[in-house]
Amino acid sequence: MPSDLALDSETGASPGAEALTELACPVEAVARAYDEFFDFAWRTLRRLGVPPEQLEDAVHDLFLVVHQRRSTFRHESSLKTWLFGIGRAELLKNRRASGRQKDLADIEAIEALAPARRRSRVARGGTRRPR
Repeated sequence: MPSDLALDSETGASPGAEALTELACPVEAVARAYDEFFDFAWRTLRRLGVPPEQLEDAVHDLFLVVHQRRSTFRHESSLKTWLFGIGRAELLKNRRASGRQKDLADIEAIEALAPARRRSRVARGGTRRPR
Protein backbone atom coordinates (compact mmCIF):
# COMPACT_ATOMS: atom_id res chain seq x y z
CA MET A 1 0.00 0.00 0.00
CA PRO A 2 1.76 3.20 -1.10
CA SER A 3 1.98 6.00 1.40
CA ASP A 4 1.41 9.61 0.48
CA LEU A 5 4.57 10.38 2.49
CA ALA A 6 6.71 8.15 0.29
CA LEU A 7 9.49 9.76 -1.72
CA ASP A 8 8.97 10.51 -5.37
CA SER A 9 11.34 8.15 -7.20
CA GLU A 10 12.39 10.76 -9.78
CA THR A 11 12.82 13.91 -7.69
CA GLY A 12 13.47 12.49 -4.24
CA ALA A 13 10.89 14.91 -2.88
CA SER A 14 8.20 13.93 -0.44
CA PRO A 15 4.98 14.66 -2.31
CA GLY A 16 2.93 14.06 0.82
CA ALA A 17 5.26 15.92 3.16
CA GLU A 18 2.94 18.92 3.04
CA ALA A 19 0.70 16.80 5.24
CA LEU A 20 2.95 17.77 8.14
CA THR A 21 1.73 21.34 7.90
CA GLU A 22 -1.59 21.10 6.07
CA LEU A 23 -3.54 18.30 7.73
CA ALA A 24 -6.25 19.47 10.09
CA CYS A 25 -4.86 17.26 12.84
CA PRO A 26 -1.11 17.78 13.30
CA VAL A 27 -0.88 14.74 15.58
CA GLU A 28 -2.23 12.58 12.77
CA ALA A 29 0.29 14.06 10.33
CA VAL A 30 3.22 13.32 12.64
CA ALA A 31 1.81 9.85 13.34
CA ARG A 32 1.78 9.15 9.60
CA ALA A 33 5.35 10.40 9.27
CA TYR A 34 6.31 8.26 12.28
CA ASP A 35 4.82 5.15 10.67
CA GLU A 36 6.48 5.88 7.34
CA PHE A 37 9.95 6.91 8.55
CA PHE A 38 10.47 5.10 11.87
CA ASP A 39 12.87 2.56 10.33
CA PHE A 40 14.81 5.32 8.55
CA ALA A 41 15.11 7.32 11.80
CA TRP A 42 16.19 4.21 13.74
CA ARG A 43 18.90 3.31 11.21
CA THR A 44 20.10 6.90 10.92
CA LEU A 45 20.42 7.47 14.65
CA ARG A 46 22.15 4.12 15.07
CA ARG A 47 24.68 5.03 12.36
CA LEU A 48 25.24 8.39 14.05
CA GLY A 49 26.32 6.53 17.18
CA VAL A 50 23.30 6.41 19.48
CA PRO A 51 23.83 3.44 21.83
CA PRO A 52 21.39 0.56 21.19
CA GLU A 53 19.78 0.90 24.62
CA GLN A 54 18.93 4.56 23.91
CA LEU A 55 17.71 4.18 20.33
CA GLU A 56 13.99 3.86 21.03
CA ASP A 57 13.96 7.00 23.19
CA ALA A 58 16.06 8.88 20.65
CA VAL A 59 13.65 8.04 17.81
CA HIS A 60 10.66 9.10 19.91
CA ASP A 61 12.45 12.35 20.82
CA LEU A 62 13.18 12.96 17.15
CA PHE A 63 9.51 12.75 16.27
CA LEU A 64 8.57 15.00 19.19
CA VAL A 65 10.86 17.63 17.68
CA VAL A 66 9.27 16.98 14.26
CA HIS A 67 5.88 17.69 15.83
CA GLN A 68 7.14 20.90 17.46
CA ARG A 69 8.91 22.13 14.31
CA ARG A 70 6.55 20.83 11.61
CA SER A 71 5.67 24.37 10.55
CA THR A 72 9.34 25.04 9.72
CA PHE A 73 9.50 22.33 7.04
CA ARG A 74 9.97 24.35 3.82
CA HIS A 75 9.50 21.57 1.25
CA GLU A 76 12.86 22.45 -0.34
CA SER A 77 14.24 19.02 0.43
CA SER A 78 12.89 15.57 1.11
CA LEU A 79 11.34 14.72 4.43
CA LYS A 80 14.18 12.23 4.98
CA THR A 81 16.74 15.00 4.64
CA TRP A 82 14.85 17.11 7.16
CA LEU A 83 14.56 14.18 9.58
CA PHE A 84 18.29 13.47 9.25
CA GLY A 85 19.11 17.12 10.02
CA ILE A 86 16.89 17.17 13.08
CA GLY A 87 18.30 13.87 14.32
CA ARG A 88 21.87 15.03 13.86
CA ALA A 89 21.24 18.36 15.59
CA GLU A 90 19.49 16.72 18.54
CA LEU A 91 22.27 14.16 18.89
CA LEU A 92 24.94 16.88 18.93
CA LYS A 93 22.95 18.92 21.45
CA ASN A 94 22.64 15.90 23.75
CA ARG A 95 26.35 15.09 23.43
CA ARG A 96 27.31 18.65 24.31
CA ALA A 97 25.00 18.59 27.32
CA SER A 98 26.37 15.26 28.57
CA GLY A 99 29.90 16.57 28.10
CA ARG A 100 29.11 19.59 30.27
CA GLN A 101 27.64 17.32 32.94
CA LYS A 102 30.81 15.22 32.89
CA ASP A 103 32.96 18.36 33.12
CA LEU A 104 30.94 19.57 36.12
CA ALA A 105 31.35 16.21 37.82
CA ASP A 106 35.13 16.40 37.24
CA ILE A 107 35.27 19.92 38.65
CA GLU A 108 33.29 18.89 41.72
CA ALA A 109 35.64 15.96 42.29
CA ILE A 110 38.68 18.23 42.04
CA GLU A 111 37.13 20.78 44.39
CA ALA A 112 36.35 18.01 46.87
CA LEU A 113 40.05 17.11 46.89
CA ALA A 114 41.26 20.71 47.22
CA PRO A 115 40.45 21.19 50.94
CA ALA A 116 42.16 17.91 51.77
CA ARG A 117 45.29 19.03 49.90
CA ARG A 118 45.30 22.38 51.76
CA ARG A 119 44.92 20.61 55.11
CA SER A 120 47.86 18.32 54.34
CA ARG A 121 50.07 21.32 53.41
CA VAL A 122 49.15 23.07 56.66
CA ALA A 123 49.95 19.89 58.59
CA ARG A 124 53.42 19.87 57.05
CA GLY A 125 53.98 23.39 58.34
CA GLY A 126 53.38 25.46 55.20
CA THR A 127 50.40 27.38 54.00
CA ARG A 128 51.64 28.54 50.63
CA ARG A 129 53.74 27.10 47.94
CA PRO A 130 57.19 28.74 47.76
CA ARG A 131 57.93 30.69 44.61
